Amino acid sequence: AKTNQEAAEPSMPSIQAQDDWQQQNDSIKKQCAALPECKKEDQWHWTDTRHWTDPCTRGRIGPIPVVLMALGRSGSSITWSTLSALTGERNIAYERTGQTENVTEQFFKCLENCPLAFHNWTIQLLCHIQQRRSDVTVNSGIAGFQWKPYMNSFDSEYAIEGLKALGSVDPKAKVIYLTRNPLDRKISNMRHELGKQAQKDLPAHCEVNDVECKKRHSAAAGVGVTLPTGEALSHWLNVATRNDAKVGAILREAGVDYVKVSYEQLYNADNADEWMKIFRFLRVGPMEDLTVDDVRATFNLASTHSKGRNETVTNFIGVENTLKGTEFEHFLYD
Repeated sequence: AKTNQEAAEPSMPSIQAQDDWQQQNDSIKKQCAALPECKKEDQWHWTDTRHWTDPCTRGRIGPIPVVLMALGRSGSSITWSTLSALTGERNIAYERTGQTENVTEQFFKCLENCPLAFHNWTIQLLCHIQQRRSDVTVNSGIAGFQWKPYMNSFDSEYAIEGLKALGSVDPKAKVIYLTRNPLDRKISNMRHELGKQAQKDLPAHCEVNDVECKKRHSAAAGVGVTLPTGEALSHWLNVATRNDAKVGAILREAGVDYVKVSYEQLYNADNADEWMKIFRFLRVGPMEDLTVDDVRATFNLASTHSKGRNETVTNFIGVENTLKGTEFEHFLYD
């Protein structure tokens, strides 16, 4: 397999070996940076992470390496922030594989075409996050990145090999697969896009103490969304449901050590059981006697919408009529 052993094995190369590696690959790095698929504006820039292909020794003592897997508008940012705060020092998990479907596809094409990209790129990246990020310290409980599992790239060669690599090290890297009611994800995406149209540069999230940001979101919250109905809605939910099942199947087939959790149980339940499920899986953080108040006290991002589906969706009755009596009816009330 095309693997960088320096990331997989805890052996520190000599200073001379590292210097030789650097000199030998500088020209190839420039070639990779020039590839069209590696130059997307919001892509994982080679200039930004140019050292990720360099030798890296993952410390056995330090934060647990974690990949947070979730589609957009699933609460991944606040979830990571809360998990990191409750397991140690708060840090950020960036969307290193891309924020959108197209950018994520380009990310994996970049890996396929760059000679310096290894099958165990996930371990390489986790290693460099642990070793080189200033907000990741010995007091951090977890450290890692976000990965949106879009189906146009999730079954590609480098996605599969990257997943397999997560279980090839000791201790294994962990994956948290966060899901959300697909209706709510679609509603949130549509609201976000409409909000950006109404207010230029409207941020996706607001800090708890950012009064101006919350005012802007509150003003945008009055805009209702219209969902598709009939066959269009049923087809979309069918695809979303199938894709969720595919993600689970691919993770299992790749031998990934993962836990699946839901946004609804994390944020809408009157207990903290889903949070403790994650901590028990990670084996770090409060695994017993955690309360909802304890969790909410750590939130550093504010909720930007509190209306129910029937208030937000302008054609809710049509949506309800479409889904009643079908396998998707529960999405109306979950």
